[in-house]
Parts: sequence; structure tokens; C-alpha cells
Amino acid sequence: MMRLVKAIRGFLLAMNLKAINFRFPKGSVVSMLLTVVFACSLAAMFSRRKIAFDLLVVSSLCLAACFANAQEVKENPSTDPETKAVDESEKAPEVATPTTPVVWRGIMQNVLVDPMARLPFGESETLRAPIAVHFPAQKSSICWDAKACRLLYAWKGEFLAQDATTQIAMPAGEIAYLAAGPGPFSAAVGAYGKPKYFGFKLIEGVPEFYYSVGRVAVRERFSFSEDAETLMQHFAIDNSAGDVVMTIPEAWKNRISTEKGTLKNRILTVSKNDAADFTLNYSLIPDETPAE
Repeated sequence: MMRLVKAIRGFLLAMNLKAINFRFPKGSVVSMLLTVVFACSLAAMFSRRKIAFDLLVVSSLCLAACFANAQEVKENPSTDPETKAVDESEKAPEVATPTTPVVWRGIMQNVLVDPMARLPFGESETLRAPIAVHFPAQKSSICWDAKACRLLYAWKGEFLAQDATTQIAMPAGEIAYLAAGPGPFSAAVGAYGKPKYFGFKLIEGVPEFYYSVGRVAVRERFSFSEDAETLMQHFAIDNSAGDVVMTIPEAWKNRISTEKGTLKNRILTVSKNDAADFTLNYSLIPDETPAE
């Protein structure tokens, strides 16, 4: 019988010790109280008095109550101010909406409808050299083609929808602009032959395209207004022999504005000095978008 009692005492002592060491923070009030109870129980046990077993029982009941409370706090951390504070400090910071432009290159569906705009691509239903740029802050995108060296599409909404089998992409949002007519510098002095593409340089994440049409060397990049209702096409022509002449699509002649140059019918004339830095503003307000 004495062996059984000693075994029970030893088991309860071990449980007390485990609870003290692992269940409660070091230095906490609960930990200190349980340490005192454990010490008394240990002393009473070795004194061979009956109080040893009584103290062990009381200690175990205290442990059971504390353990139940600890479990409740664990399951409901918001009820414990200390636990709540830890949770708040360890919470991952909220990820801000990405604003860095996304540049994509691949194969894109040719959705052009104007015969002259389609001319550089022949009968092909795909574009082999498109460079699409998505502006997440404005949820708007453009597609510039390195073969035709011109803006082909502009759209609002999601970026690209890509076929899982062919990997051919197409605009995923609502198309607001489609290229039409000849290339913009086709009527410029010194422009002849096919355009030559040289590459692009990223400026704040946005590509600036480098190309030439005959003797006309062009740098071109894009941006959107904050409300995404205006597409801005920035040009820089440094070696112009004279005034620069650009051809504007017929459907857009009343919806394009510029602070430099003179726009008459479909012809924009920019002086040699202003050609080094000028911008075309395209109105993309949905209910005014003309049918192509």
C-alpha cells in the first residue's frame, strides 16, 4: 500500500514540475505559487507525514484549475491583454497595392481592324513583337509593338488573358484605343522605309522605346492620369532637321490634345525646338470612345 501511495505521490510531483516548467511563463505569479506548493509537497513527502499526500492533492487541484484557465486563454487569446499585445505585434504588415508597372513580352492576339494599321503584320492574326505595359495604380495598360514601332492598344481593367494551350495573350479589359491609319511619323520630313527598333530603357519602371523612321530618331514612353481617363504619349526627337509632322488617326483627331504644336485636321506640326519634348493626351472616357 505504501508503495502505491509513493507512486501516486511521485506521479503528482512529476506533473507539478512539468506544469511549472512548461505551462507558465518564468517569473509569473502562477509559476511562483506552484513552485512553493511543489516545495512544500516535496518536504512533506520526505518527512513521511500524511500531510504530504494532502498537499499533493491540493497542489494538483490548483494545477488543474490553472491548466484549464491557460487552455481557455490559448483558445481565446483576445481575452488576455498580454496575449493580444503579442498577437498585434506579430501580425504581418498589410501589403500595399502594387504600383510598379508590369512589362510583358510574348505573343499577342492581333485585334486590329484598320487595314493600314494591320499592314506591317500581313495576314497574321498574332503579334510577334508586342511589349505590353500594365499600370496597376490606374488599372490601365498599353501595347506597343516593336515591329511597327507604334502604339497598338490601350485598355482599362485587368492586364492580360492568356490561352493555357497556345500561350497567346490578349487584353483582358475594355479596349479604349486601337491603332488606325499609317504610322504616326509616316509624313515626317526625313521619314522613309520601315521603322527600326533599338530597344527600351526603364524609367521608373516604365519602358522608354528607342527607334527611328528613316532619319527621324524617336524616344517614346507612356503614362496615365491618376483617374485613368487620359493616356499620355511622351515623345522626344533630338535630331530633327525641321518641324516634326505627325499623322493622327481620323477617329481621334478631336480627342487628342497637346500643349505644343499645332493640330489641324489629322496633322500635328511640332516645331524643331518643341520636338525635343512634347506630349499627346488621349481622352479615354468610356462613353466618348469612338467605334473603330
